[in-house]
Amino acid sequence: MAASEPKLSELYALAAGVVAAVAAALVLLRVLPLLRGRTGRNDAPDRRRAKWNRHLVPFLRGTLKGKAHVAAVAEVPALEAQGPAASVSVWCLVKTIVPEVDWLALARPQTGPDGTVVCGEVLGAVPAVRLRAILSLDVHLQDLFGHTAYVYVWPADAGDRLAEVVAELVPLQEFQSRYQWTPPVPGAPPP
Repeated sequence: MAASEPKLSELYALAAGVVAAVAAALVLLRVLPLLRGRTGRNDAPDRRRAKWNRHLVPFLRGTLKGKAHVAAVAEVPALEAQGPAASVSVWCLVKTIVPEVDWLALARPQTGPDGTVVCGEVLGAVPAVRLRAILSLDVHLQDLFGHTAYVYVWPADAGDRLAEVVAELVPLQEFQSRYQWTPPVPGAPPP
């Protein structure tokens, strides 16, 4: 055997190294959105929303595979001179994971072409804190990679609370004039 030919044990070591590198790369690709989407306590709200929308929404939507919607967040400036900016997400009244937002725009649920639920016409907006209080959703509070998130589910016994939600609803035209927010196109997946 010539001295320049690799030994069988060296080939096995090389193959094991290649397999380990490929496995590490696959794990890193899977975990990278979580690492990039993670927030700290001192992150500004706009930075937190950007990380949620850019990294966690696609990751969670792919992971959940239609078992729950994952809402994106839009930041809308207040038109009043001293009013603070606000955040809004759309809820189609189906199981939806929503990060901490100021407002929830309520949309009619529709059946999409593939049989999944998509958002229809946006009816109006309600302060998220008030909606959670009406629907008693505090028990669904979660910490997802540094983001405070809620799982919004329309309770089966909420028929008696529907009038209370409607009474809190800010009509879409009023909300749009206050924040210059454009709702998503009806029939599109939740933004």
